Amino acid sequence: MKILFIGYGSIAIKHKISLEKKFKKVNFYALRHKIDYENIDGVNSILKENLLNEKFNAIIVSSPSVFHCDQIFELINLDTPILVEKPLCVNRTQWNKLYKLSRKEHPIIYVACNMRFNPMITYLKKYLEVNKSRIYEVSAYAGSYLPEWRPNLDYRKSYSSIKKLGGGVEFDLIHETDMLYFLFGEPISSKIEKRKISNLNIDSNDWALIYLKYVDFSATINLNYYRKRAKRTIEIVREKDIIQLDFIKGTIVNLKNNKILFDAPKDSMKLSYDFQFDYFFDCIKNNKVPLNNLKEALKVSDLILNPNSN
Repeated sequence: MKILFIGYGSIAIKHKISLEKKFKKVNFYALRHKIDYENIDGVNSILKENLLNEKFNAIIVSSPSVFHCDQIFELINLDTPILVEKPLCVNRTQWNKLYKLSRKEHPIIYVACNMRFNPMITYLKKYLEVNKSRIYEVSAYAGSYLPEWRPNLDYRKSYSSIKKLGGGVEFDLIHETDMLYFLFGEPISSKIEKRKISNLNIDSNDWALIYLKYVDFSATINLNYYRKRAKRTIEIVREKDIIQLDFIKGTIVNLKNNKILFDAPKDSMKLSYDFQFDYFFDCIKNNKVPLNNLKEALKVSDLILNPNSN
């Protein structure tokens, strides 16, 4: 098994750990653009001009968000399955380019949204399908303190803080938008309000409010970089109950009677990466078009890039 990384940061390290558990023997490569590169333990380096001399089983694009679109176009000629980190794109120009690509034949492209494979989301989706009730409203919240995200890195230098690199909560925390899409399907319309409002030393948006309109209910997604006590929840108000998923507590509770419906495994987040790779490589093995493929990921991206946004 040979895996090529495009960009090797914190998320690539997580992927490497997950893949080492999955495969007994795997060789990792990282694309380099100059000869005087620093060595990475356990990872081979390869220059761009040598890519055609190697055959990889999969490519993982884990670079800053703004580069994802162009890198996809550079890589499709290798005719190798691609896992690209979220978000797929960060502006309408990129979206339009990728939309044209989605209408043509191309290798497997899967946009990584591992939260779909989190055991809590798996349980919630099945619960809603089996225990049906009219939905009145849905609200998702994800707020945490950006300076604490990457302890070994000055937050001001991370791509999250820099707008031109694709930073901003609407892109960084697109998981929340993707999870609601996964749970409830494509909404009729969406609106987004976003801005920089805290005293964090960044130029990207640190707050966003996304509104999704469905046929019978509406959903809101509140995102921020500045909450010093992390909160990450999905609450579903229905005719017969109120279901609250709390990622921090690791519980799904029926608030009507305070009954705990699901206690998540402590390693749920790590499992989500493992399960995601199980799914991705199963699609490769059986030549299946994956969920969150190029077309579907573009629909999710469109919800935060739509003409009604400001």
